[in-house]
Amino acid sequence: MKDIFNKFSAFAEKHKTFLAFFLLAVAVLAVYGRSVKYDFVYCDDDGLVISNYGFMSDFKNIPEFFRKSVFNSAADNYYRPAMTLSFWADAVVFGKNPFGYRLTNILLHIAAVFLVYVLLARLKFGAKFAFLFALLFAVHPAFAQTVAWIPGRNDSLLAVFAVASMLFLLDYFQDGKKKRDSLFLSGLMFLAAIFTKENAAVMIFTLPAFVYVFCENAKKRDYIKITGMLILIAAVYGLMRMTALRGAEGTSTIVYMLRNVFGSMKMVFVYLEYALLPYRMYVIPVSVPPEPLTAAACAMAAVPLAGSLIFKTGRKKVVLFGLFWFLMFLLPSFVIANYWFSHRLYVPFIGIVVMFMEFFSAAAHKHPEAKKYFLLLLAGITAVFAVASYMQTQKFKDRIAFYGSAAAEQPLTETVRLRLVSYYINAGMLA
Repeated sequence: MKDIFNKFSAFAEKHKTFLAFFLLAVAVLAVYGRSVKYDFVYCDDDGLVISNYGFMSDFKNIPEFFRKSVFNSAADNYYRPAMTLSFWADAVVFGKNPFGYRLTNILLHIAAVFLVYVLLARLKFGAKFAFLFALLFAVHPAFAQTVAWIPGRNDSLLAVFAVASMLFLLDYFQDGKKKRDSLFLSGLMFLAAIFTKENAAVMIFTLPAFVYVFCENAKKRDYIKITGMLILIAAVYGLMRMTALRGAEGTSTIVYMLRNVFGSMKMVFVYLEYALLPYRMYVIPVSVPPEPLTAAACAMAAVPLAGSLIFKTGRKKVVLFGLFWFLMFLLPSFVIANYWFSHRLYVPFIGIVVMFMEFFSAAAHKHPEAKKYFLLLLAGITAVFAVASYMQTQKFKDRIAFYGSAAAEQPLTETVRLRLVSYYINAGMLA
């Protein structure tokens, strides 16, 4: 038995990256695998896939993806051609079968989890902490909406491109050798990210901040080059978006959007609750007022801040970067603040991970005897989160389960109740 254990330990040490990927994939499949058998829930997926199938599945229409809104309608102002391309690929292979679209959602989540793990490992927080925080990201209950709800893929797709862009920047600065190919690929990933979701525009600020914190050999000219590249790409995107959405209903002015963002700042605290104490995971969260749980989550978020700023536990610039990342990717969601969807936390949560990774790594370095307790704590939280996510996934089984959950969670929402009744009638379940 001892020989078997030693051989396994030697194999694990030699192939630790492969083993980490394998375990992360197994965790995602264990939590979300059953969702491939689920149906459409008829909340945006009907407009994005079913109603739009004829246009979206035609190869000749691919150029039109970049000239029209994501719903192919004048009634919306969402310009997300990369997301439409992902639906096109599913439509070509799977037709209207929801299995394929749901499988793609799971695969995108696995890809994002892998990239988050690679990023954390390359930032040298420690292999065990990197794996556990990536595992926590893989099974977080707030992300059931991203994985089990077909339209939620815009956030996992955004995460794939955003994290890949950071990894290519690390390659660019590695060993003091400026690799032009890596810089080009980083810019290409930013372009793909902003074509996926408008929130990616904040990468104009977060990527230079990332370089400042984690790339010590960066020079002033590097910041100018990187920022200039990002602004140029964003300008091209902006022109394409304006052309595609010209005349779209509901197009907002800058003043209107800024007013919405600043008027919705209280939502930051609820999203901290989603991140740290994910209990109120509603499928259609029309109203999520702050409560004692929200205050407790805010107190938890203050721990790494206080640890780095007051008690010198952790590098303050790393912790502040994590907070900056969280806020920058979250604030654009407040432009339209009518719903408090948890899938919008997917990319901002990476900032929370960085904050707590730095705190736990520094605390373990100062108190080596406590490291195993930190790891056990993270493992315990991850196990609880995995069970919660598995249960949460059931809400996305079909439109009856989806709207039934919505009506039970927010019973005073008349719109949800009316839609639920109409679906019951259409399904022949009401006379």
